[in-house]
Amino acid sequence: MTWLFACGADSAPPKTEGSASAPPSTTESSASMPPALRAAYIEAVQRAAPEPYVAVDLGLGLIRAENDAQRFSATLGPSGILVSSREWSLAMRAAALGCEGALSPLPAAEPEAAGNRVRYRRERIEEWYLNGPLGLEQGFVLDEPPSCAGPKVIALELGGELDAELEDEDGDGRGEALRFVDSEGRRALAYTDLWVKDAQGKSLAAWLSVEAGRAAIHVEDEGALYPIVIDPLVWTQHAKLLPSDGAAEHDFGLAVALSGDTALVGAQGDDDQGSNSGSAYVFVRSGEVWTQQAKLLPSDGAADHHFGFSVALADDTALVGAYGDDDQGSFSGSAYVFVRSGAVWTQQAKLLPSDGATSDFFGRSVALSGDTALVGAEGNDDQGAPPARRMCSCGAARSGRSRPSSCPATGR
Repeated sequence: MTWLFACGADSAPPKTEGSASAPPSTTESSASMPPALRAAYIEAVQRAAPEPYVAVDLGLGLIRAENDAQRFSATLGPSGILVSSREWSLAMRAAALGCEGALSPLPAAEPEAAGNRVRYRRERIEEWYLNGPLGLEQGFVLDEPPSCAGPKVIALELGGELDAELEDEDGDGRGEALRFVDSEGRRALAYTDLWVKDAQGKSLAAWLSVEAGRAAIHVEDEGALYPIVIDPLVWTQHAKLLPSDGAAEHDFGLAVALSGDTALVGAQGDDDQGSNSGSAYVFVRSGEVWTQQAKLLPSDGAADHHFGFSVALADDTALVGAYGDDDQGSFSGSAYVFVRSGAVWTQQAKLLPSDGATSDFFGRSVALSGDTALVGAEGNDDQGAPPARRMCSCGAARSGRSRPSSCPATGR
């Protein structure tokens, strides 16, 4: 069950901590999604990228794609791709295809641009790139298996100013991701979210390796139906955000949202107001530096409210879910609206549904767009009413003039 709010309950200002230094919202961290769902999420976001991500044909076989969100640009040509920022560059070329110990060189190919997608066509294999807010998505479509035995391999020749390091938790040489670091060991780029599927949509085991200036993608294709799709993502890490008072089991980062130069990070396990009472942190960016601006706490937080399990952000308005709130029964749930004036955040409203009840888990998911808030209640058991009867639009979310619990059952 989902509620649509454009109004909020009046409430007292919350406690806030922290001070300011001299894309649409997301409700939960996509990194925690199952791999198949994560891959679908990446594809959907990348495909919907706006006009600034469109690739431009420069002529002479060169194509350029700017990525303001990741603060890099990509130049694609017959000799491969060059990803660069003001501080570093990384060259990458699909160099060979085959099996371990039996690789055949791939011929050069000219890139072709269509919107924010660029592709290289070769016999048996298509290489493509999709430029979007999440980064530069790289993909390969392998039409048929190379005539060799064992896991299939795509070798990537690397160059530029960054060194590739394998992220290999098991220490078996089969990495889950690559990190590209500068001369001082700082990570500039990440190569992650490797996902491979066959023509039936079956997930195939895949891993990465690094050796002597080359990286390689390995795919276990036994029993696979071709063509297969191989799909990693290249992105930057501008900063690692840590709370000023972080501690074990706070779950900082379980939910995140981003709007412009402001990030909102939930920490549902925080214990400032009791065990698992929860909190949310606001970070702001100035140039390349991120600083904690505020810590958001609800005016009536208590143990097991899980405030910060879901978050949404739009400009100077934040929406934070607290599915464990008990105003209308144990785990009935609530959501809170905070607004920013200058560098100061204050609680403007507490949202409660008109028919909230025990175990509704109202606030486990939230979304925010302009003056409208959408709050999910996965435990609600009112399946007889049509969706329109669950909508309340009796005022602006930022006005604080009205409370959802007073809206008529039919909404309007």
